[in-house]
Amino acid sequence: MKTCKNPNCTQVNPQSLDKFYNDKGFKDGKMAICKICKSEKVYAWRKKNPQIYNALAVSWRQKNPDKQHATDIKRNYGLSIEEYNKMLVAQNMTCAICNRQHDPSKKRGRLYVDHCHKTGKVRALLCSAHNSMLGYAEDDVETLQKAIEYLKKFS
Repeated sequence: MKTCKNPNCTQVNPQSLDKFYNDKGFKDGKMAICKICKSEKVYAWRKKNPQIYNALAVSWRQKNPDKQHATDIKRNYGLSIEEYNKMLVAQNMTCAICNRQHDPSKKRGRLYVDHCHKTGKVRALLCSAHNSMLGYAEDDVETLQKAIEYLKKFS
């Protein structure tokens, strides 16, 4: 058992090691303060230093675009990066609408997760243009059908 070194700790002591973050700098391999106290300390620092925190966050995202992408698709769609990659392979690395090739090296080359806005259900991966097209049409089949008729009339 380990005790949190924060004198203001409200946790019941002694605590088990799983209540402490790993840190190789300490003899036992765990931080001196518990996870809850560490979180409080971090959030207090973020609140006190928003510009520094935001700059650090932006810098991290720029240096780690793949990790940020994995975090975003997990947070927004519940998809792991493995599931996203399986979908990419199943679609032959192309947009489900236009078959345009996936090219993550381009700024807008990554395929986007298309989902139903009512149910949240993931449908397929689309290029930026077609993902936006469905979004602007608000997934309304009638609107899209009218757009098709319009194009036929004026093409």
